Amino acid sequence: MIMGATLSTVYYNLRLRHPTLDMLIIDYDLALLIQPMLMLGISIVVTFNVLFPDWMVIILLIVIFVGNDES
Repeated sequence: MIMGATLSTVYYNLRLRHPTLDMLIIDYDLALLIQPMLMLGISIVVTFNVLFPDWMVIILLIVIFVGNDES
């Protein structure tokens, strides 16, 4: 269901133009720039999830999220 909704949204937005700028809504150059880093991040997280036990992954997530608190 989620994949179907995603595909229909992308199909609908493929040719839509930006309301104020003369460009498409989907920036394909930016998508191509982000994709390799996205795949690298997914690969690293999947590897960590396989290597470490569940409790260690939870502790690591807590440390990362509390460490990034800027208040």
